[in-house]
Amino acid sequence: MAEKSRTEHSVRNTTAAMVSKIMAILMGFATRVVFTHCLSESYVGINGLFSDILNVLALSELGVGTAITYALYKPIAEGDIEKQKSLMLLYRKFYRLVACVVLVGGLMVIPFMDVLIKNQPKVDHLILIYLLYLANSVISYLLIYKKTLIDAHQLSYIGEVYQMICIVIQDVLQIVVLLTTHNFMLFLIIYIVCTLANNISVSVKANRLYPYLRDKNIQPLEKTEQKSIFKNIRAMLMHKIGDVVINNTDNLMLSAMVGILSVGCYSNYYLVIGSIHQLLNQVFRGITASVGNLGVTEDRFRVRRIFESSFFVGQWIYGFASICLFELLNPFVEISFGKNYLFPISVVFVLCLNFFMTGMRQATLVFRDSLGLFWFDRYKSLIGAILNLILSILLAYRYGTIGVFLGTLISALLTSFWVEPWILYRHSLKVSVKSYFGRYLVYTCITATAGYLTDFLCRQVTGNVWSVLGIRLLICMVVPNIIFLLCYRKTKEFIFLFEKLRGVWAKYRNQEKKAGFQPEEIWLLDTLASLIGKREKEEKIQELDWEKICRLAGNHAVLPFLYPLTETKEISSELKEQIQRVSLVTVQQSYRLLFLSHYIVEKLTEKQVPVVLLKGVATAQLYPVPELRKSGDIDLLLTDLEKFDIASTVLDGIAVRDDSGHSVNHHCVWRTAEGIEIELHVMLAEPFDSDETNEYLEKLVKNISQKIECKTIMGLDFPVLPESYHAYYLLLHMLQHFLRSGFGLKLLCDWVVFWNRELEEKDVEQYCQQIAASGLSGFSDMVTAVCQKGLGLEKDKAERIMVHIPKESVRHAFLRDVLEAEEFGNAKERMVIMRGTGIWDYFREFHHQMKLNFPKKSRYYICWPVLWGITFVRFSQNNRKIRGVSSVHILRKAKERSRYARELHLFQKKEIKKYKKNM
Repeated sequence: MAEKSRTEHSVRNTTAAMVSKIMAILMGFATRVVFTHCLSESYVGINGLFSDILNVLALSELGVGTAITYALYKPIAEGDIEKQKSLMLLYRKFYRLVACVVLVGGLMVIPFMDVLIKNQPKVDHLILIYLLYLANSVISYLLIYKKTLIDAHQLSYIGEVYQMICIVIQDVLQIVVLLTTHNFMLFLIIYIVCTLANNISVSVKANRLYPYLRDKNIQPLEKTEQKSIFKNIRAMLMHKIGDVVINNTDNLMLSAMVGILSVGCYSNYYLVIGSIHQLLNQVFRGITASVGNLGVTEDRFRVRRIFESSFFVGQWIYGFASICLFELLNPFVEISFGKNYLFPISVVFVLCLNFFMTGMRQATLVFRDSLGLFWFDRYKSLIGAILNLILSILLAYRYGTIGVFLGTLISALLTSFWVEPWILYRHSLKVSVKSYFGRYLVYTCITATAGYLTDFLCRQVTGNVWSVLGIRLLICMVVPNIIFLLCYRKTKEFIFLFEKLRGVWAKYRNQEKKAGFQPEEIWLLDTLASLIGKREKEEKIQELDWEKICRLAGNHAVLPFLYPLTETKEISSELKEQIQRVSLVTVQQSYRLLFLSHYIVEKLTEKQVPVVLLKGVATAQLYPVPELRKSGDIDLLLTDLEKFDIASTVLDGIAVRDDSGHSVNHHCVWRTAEGIEIELHVMLAEPFDSDETNEYLEKLVKNISQKIECKTIMGLDFPVLPESYHAYYLLLHMLQHFLRSGFGLKLLCDWVVFWNRELEEKDVEQYCQQIAASGLSGFSDMVTAVCQKGLGLEKDKAERIMVHIPKESVRHAFLRDVLEAEEFGNAKERMVIMRGTGIWDYFREFHHQMKLNFPKKSRYYICWPVLWGITFVRFSQNNRKIRGVSSVHILRKAKERSRYARELHLFQKKEIKKYKKNM
């Protein structure tokens, strides 16, 4: 399973929860509409009343879920399986006990039914209906405790998906039953069956994800840990009692003091308000486990920054939603349920105000629960509950329905409003709470202003209820959000969240397609991006073939780059040993090349031979550990061709010349007794299939002699290329190998470490001019894009040199080609790559190869037919005897590679125009 960042977990969980809740709301609304039309108002009231009774009984859960979830965060972060098993065993025992308490408590309510229901309606089998509600509540505690472990692992989206499926099935069946039979009993039986099905599904999934849940050998928690959990449970019991009294007694108050019909009206409003509240709460529910992880892994400054950003999000979404509810509730209820279910606008205002205040608390509540601070404000909920009961009763006697809701509002202002943030700031954030209340005041004023302007515009709308609802909806969607955006666009919270979401979206949009890539390849790319590039490690895939990773990294000459992993537990012991062995050899070779390069340069300088060090230690010194970059040769550029003979004499005294390579038109090779190759270049690259590009490269070499820089590399002085020329040569080197049989990850890593530095603007501009003038902008864009998406090249650095962003499909094919090529295209069937796939493209490439093999003789046109024949024979013989593959197979592979190479627009003048247009 992939290990993602907290931001990604939060986005995924929140998205799944939002989608699930939207489906639940839509299906629930459809069921509610059918319910109110198929059954009488008495059934509507009974539904709301019995739901509230059972919610009151749910306080027997004692907040065990919150306490256990908090206790799970640390062992999950530390990978302590035994502790997780012990906690889940304790949780299972608690929930079974809770199910029994709810059952017994529910049965004890039956004798008091006449007291709870004023003006008892004529509903058949009232007690049996209540027992079905009770059965569903009891069943909800069975097996579902395992979902807590899934949620604590930041995978709550799994439970949301299962719940969404079950709810859709449940609501569809209930609608069919209501429309065909009007049978309320059958309606409730379907409810029970689907609840049980959801619990079983989640339990089975948890067993698959965490097989240790089935273990029988489980050690009980130590007494000190049990004591800590019981302490938190006692605190959560007080919170639970207070929350249930405050949030779930409105229907009881209305039923006892106003009448059951008022309960029916409020139930419809609560269906809408409660649904929106539940939907928006998913934003915070999705981050709960991530906040818990944040609390055990980060410092309080980071926690405070995330909290303030979460508080800002809560203000925006709940402020916007409150304005929308105030303007749209009555038209919506009138259309859906009829005018007889409407509340006065004053009652709606108080309901929306309660909704806003509750929403503003959500960020504080999430951080309080996730950080385990519920002990410190345990009395707050009890005091709030008592105040709510007293105030609601007094105000209900005087003002009726609105008094019940005013009691809830005032009690919250006197308790939760100030106690919860004060506890969070004092015990976790450890700064003054004044900044919180300052933000609260500013947010409230801005929301009130947006609400007033929105209401002013909405009151101008007239007509039938449908047109009023539609136009008001449009106003509500636009006006508040524009005001919020204008007010908040420059705040640090808005900028922080915008950057976070943009990063997640960019990753989602730009991440390489996984199809066609092996898990080992994905792991290697991700690991190199974290070690060589500047990107946090994102992928951690289990069940990897470490032998395959070792072989893959070795073939690409990047195995030494993984050396930092030898100090971690992430990789296998066999891979560690292989990395250490190869790294030792690489370091030894690096120092040989370093001192030999310095010795050769000194000898050539003594003879006044102007040379420049290419690649090798000049590129290695850009890495975090220069010695870990593998290299097997020394590349020198001779900037004065007239000194070639002198340079040859010097090198003859050091090594033996190898005449099997290309001619002096490109480079000559000498080989030392140790097998180290010394390449003396007279051009930056061998001639390409473009005369204009070749002419440009010749001019470039002449200019280099006046731009040579001397740098101290690993303690020794070397003549090196200026930054722009260095970058250009790295690109040419990749292109040269790409046009032959390809290149591997090592050269891409060179590109990443080069550009991830802070370079002067003049060097960047000069490089861009060079690639534009030689028609290599397309190839540069491709290499840069692949490095940015897959190897940790910083986005802002990449954008400095990119003209166009290549298509994702082409980028995908290019990366696939790099992975297949190994270090320098070692696969036997890989040869050249052409600029197209037509007959003329084959011939042009064949002619180009002939000129490379016979650079002097090919100047005479009369020799071409003979040279073509010799080239063809050599090509066929080499394929059969050396590579062991057919020429047809190689040509087919070349055609396949050429298809996406056309997107690079190599050596085409239109690339120069495109670049100039973008300058």
